[in-house]
Amino acid sequence: MAKSLNSVNLTGYLGGDPRLHVFDDGTEVCNLSLAVARQRKQEGAWVDDTLWVDVKVFGGQARSCDEYLAKGSYVAVSGQLAQPRTWTDANGEVRVSLVVDHASVSFGPRAEGVPAKGGDQPPVAPSGAQQGPNETEADDDDIPF
Repeated sequence: MAKSLNSVNLTGYLGGDPRLHVFDDGTEVCNLSLAVARQRKQEGAWVDDTLWVDVKVFGGQARSCDEYLAKGSYVAVSGQLAQPRTWTDANGEVRVSLVVDHASVSFGPRAEGVPAKGGDQPPVAPSGAQQGPNETEADDDDIPF
């Protein structure tokens, strides 16, 4: 049997605040609800459709997602497709959600008015902070362009 590749890359906006769960064994998982836009043609006109994807992030990045992301945050997600989740809504309709498991999340630019759950951005080193061994201050005259 030929080997297959289970990999997916998505970008979109969070439809709700991240939900962090810490299990008895210390495992951390953060659940995200990602809205991904798609367009389809309906009666000769293009209409926007929203596809909802459940995203599961594990380990140290789970805590970062919980701390720095909020509803409306723009993110890029890479992971594996998992078994779809099926449930029945309030109207008795069977619904299905795509699931991306073991995801890696890249934080996008923060939209105006979307605060991080934990407050502001991570602290930035003051301008007078000591530079690391591989960092040097560049003089404008040293830049070749």
